[in-house]
This record gives sequence, C-alpha cells and structure tokens, in this order.
Amino acid sequence: MSPLQAHGKISHEVDKPGLQPGDKIKGIINWERRYKLMRYHTAAHVISGIFYKNLGGIKITGNNITVEKGRIDFNLEEFDRKLIEEQIEKSNNAVQRNYPIDVYNIDRTELNKDKTLMRLAIQLPKSIKTVRIVDIKGFDRQPDGGAHLKSTSEIGKISLQKLVNKGKFNRRLYFTLD
Repeated sequence: MSPLQAHGKISHEVDKPGLQPGDKIKGIINWERRYKLMRYHTAAHVISGIFYKNLGGIKITGNNITVEKGRIDFNLEEFDRKLIEEQIEKSNNAVQRNYPIDVYNIDRTELNKDKTLMRLAIQLPKSIKTVRIVDIKGFDRQPDGGAHLKSTSEIGKISLQKLVNKGKFNRRLYFTLD
C-alpha cells in the first residue's frame, strides 16, 4: 500500500483488487514525512501557547501545516510586527526548555469547566464526549487529535517567514523549522 496524491488528498492504494471491510492489511508509515509533520504540529502548539499567554487569551482562527511550513491565523486585534516577532522569540525560548509532552483523554465535562483549554475560536462539536489532550508539561495543554513529539527540543528553531494582515481581528503568520 502506498500513499498517492489524488485531487489534493492522500489516497492509499492496495496491490490487489477486492479489499473488503474487515480484511487485514499491513500499512507502513512514511516516518520522515510523519516526523516533519509532528515537528510542525508541536511547534504550532508552542506558538499558540505563547500567543495565548502573552497576548490576552487570543485564539486560533485557522491553521495549516505541511512538511515545509506552517501557518497560523489568530484573532489578534493589532497588526504589530514587532510584537509578533517577540512572541516567536519567546516560542523559541520555550522550545529550548525541553518540555516533555504527554497525551491523554479527559471527559467533556472537565473541558467545559476549564475555559483556558480551548484555543480554537470554533467550538468542538457537542457530540464529542471524550477529549484528547496534548499536554506540554509545565507550559501548555489543549485539545488536539494530531501526532506530536515526545519533547519540545525535537522541534528545532522556529523561523518567522511572513506576516499577513487578513482584516480586522485576523492576523496570519507563516513559519518554518530549521
């Protein structure tokens, strides 16, 4: 089975026709690609944690990660380039502290009691009763369903590439990892 790009989406192809529900298959992860995505995903958590803590609880309004770059949109009122650059510097300081990362589940009622956990401007669907938490120990924790590193030191250096003013309360930043 190998992943292929089909209409902008990853498609897994099998080597024999006739695959049926319940059939056993052997999948192989492209570790190099996955590890790059894990680095970018964890870096996005560090950046969003710094922005949330230092800039008054702002939230994420959009994001995208690839193996080459990351993008995060925030509901930040002012487009202050120097302020954003300072937050990236603080993010790199956090990365260097080598925070361990843990993943666990909590009940939805616990999430509802702690409003600081939700960093997305949109809410989780009410049908989700068990919430997966990514906990950067001693730094940040928030709901998330993606793959992450074991510690922040694996991220590398975060480099701010571009800032875009997307309109009132919408600032976009692009970053890469060294």
